[in-house]
Formats: sequence, C-alpha cells, structure tokens
Amino acid sequence: AQFAADRKALRRVPLPALRSLLELVEAGHAELPYYMEVVWFHLLHPDTLDAPIDGMPSNGDAPLPFLHHLGEAARRRLDHSYIDPSNWPAISPGCVLGHNLRKEPGKTPAQCQELCIAHGAACLGFEFGVGSSAWYQPGDCQLSSGADTAGCDGTLYNLDFYVRPQPPPPPSNPLPPRGPPSPPPPPSAPPPTYAASTFTELRDTVNNQTGKLGDLVIELPEGARLEWAVCSQLRVHVAHMTLRSVGAGATLDARNCSRHFDVAFGGTLELERVHLVNGGAQASGGAVKVRHGGTLSATESSIEGSSVVSLDGAAYGGAIDASNEMAIDKVLEKLDAHSSDIRSVAYSPDGSR
Repeated sequence: AQFAADRKALRRVPLPALRSLLELVEAGHAELPYYMEVVWFHLLHPDTLDAPIDGMPSNGDAPLPFLHHLGEAARRRLDHSYIDPSNWPAISPGCVLGHNLRKEPGKTPAQCQELCIAHGAACLGFEFGVGSSAWYQPGDCQLSSGADTAGCDGTLYNLDFYVRPQPPPPPSNPLPPRGPPSPPPPPSAPPPTYAASTFTELRDTVNNQTGKLGDLVIELPEGARLEWAVCSQLRVHVAHMTLRSVGAGATLDARNCSRHFDVAFGGTLELERVHLVNGGAQASGGAVKVRHGGTLSATESSIEGSSVVSLDGAAYGGAIDASNEMAIDKVLEKLDAHSSDIRSVAYSPDGSR
C-alpha cells in the first residue's frame, strides 16, 4: 500500500525476491525501505530496468502511468478537488490580529485548507489574500492559531478569513441503568496440541500458526533430534507457541546454517526441556532473535554451540539477541533458575559467542 502497488503487480514479483527482501529487513537493514522507493517500479516491472519508462507525463500534476489503478482518486488528490473550502465558514473581509503560524504564497483556498489540516490542531483557520496591500498579495495563505476576527480590519489588509470547523463535543448521554451482573465467561478451551518428530513437521506446524493470534502447543518426543533440512529460521510472529518435551528433552539442531527462531511482533516462544544447538550464519542472535515486542521464555532448556558471523566488524548475541527489547539480565531470568548451568549468554568479549 505504501508504494501504491496493486495485487496483480505484487504477484508478478518472484517469491524468492520478496523473501530475500524480508530477510534483509529482519537482519537490520533499516535503509532498505528508502531504497525501495527508488527501485519499486522496476521490481514490479523487471523488463523495464534498462529501458526508459514510457508514458511519463510531462506535466508534474498528472498521475504516474503505473498508478492507473488509483483512477480518479489520484487525480482528485493532485488537483485538491477532494477538499471543499465551502465547508469552512468564510468571513469576508476578515482577519485575526497576531496568532500567525506561517505564510505560503500562491495558494488556492483548497490548498491553504490542506496546509492548515497538515499543520495540526494548532491551526484554527487561515487568512487568504484576495487583493494587493502593503502586507499581502492575492493567493497568500497565512495560517493562524486564533479565530477571533474582532478588531482586525480585513478591508485594510485585503484578506478573507476561513474558520476551521471544530469537531462537535461528545454527546453527554446519561449512563444506561445498570442491569443484572453478567454471568462469568465460560472456561477457555485448552490450546490445540500437535506432535512433531521431524523438522518438516515442526516447520509446517509453526508456519501454519505464525502471524495469527492464538496459542499453540507442540510436543517433541524425549530424546528426539530434529535437524534443519532447510537453512531457514522459524518465525514466531504474533502467536503464542510452546515447544515442550519430557525427561531429558528434545534437541533442535540448526546445523550452523541458520538461526533457530525469530520471535517478533508480539509473538511469544516458550521452550520447556528443549535444547537448541548449532545455530549460526547470522550477524546477531545465533539461536534466537527477540525483537519488536517478542518474548522468549525457556525452562530447563539450553543453547549450545551457537555463534554469529561478523558483519562489518559487528557481531553480537551468539546465543540470544534481545538487545533491542530488554536487558540481558532479564533474558537470563527467563532461562529458568538454573543459572549455574548457563554456559552461554548473549554477549562475549568479542561479541561472537
């Protein structure tokens, strides 16, 4: 939506290209969205990369050819016809003493109204030049933080004043009479539980739930070792997922080709007797990356043999990277009470393990 791309255009972008862009953003390349504004058209139309864009309007007020799906809405936006200054009471002639915010020359009343709205609640209206004077010219737009026109001679200044309508006060309806107390809500159903004994089963179960609200429990057999068949992290986004085993627990082996989990966007990952080994190939968070409101909780679990790769000399969080969300001591608290068994923390002297 930010780049005004319709669904058909987005579907023309190869899925691996979109996945690569997502991975770059998740790796911390904050500059990527700005570059995207430059190259977005060519990403949607790769055949035009080395060719001039046909149909580019010479008039800067015309919609770009690849925004055609916006139709008349784009044209109304460009010519400001979606704004109706008649909705703003005009005092003609009229002006306000003082209270000047800023002045813009060569505007129409509709454009001046748009400037006032963009300025925010402090703008209560605007003076508009309708003739020449020693102070103002036709088309001058003077935003105002006041709306009291008393004592100001609009004829002298050749100004009209447009009053910005204020929203009506909320209705003061009396509270409805209190009825009988509501019955207690029914007990919530237990979250769905699935079994996973292979990496493919684990990946498919996580992918089916990630991005959706709700809880999910995945049970792993005691002594199982699930090895990553694809070098790709599992994303726990939005959802609340619990991975648990019994006894000695289960092991998830990322084979040093991927991070195990990316926990973000309000998602929660709980590990119970789950051991993460051989995570890596990332610049931060060799086993788990916690960001954007994500939460990690681990009980009787461990992280071993995980490391990160230096990127421009910066590498941190060989086990866990939660540097953008919480202090490392908070992370360690969530790694259960067995602090004497913790052999790896998020930071080391060189930052890599």
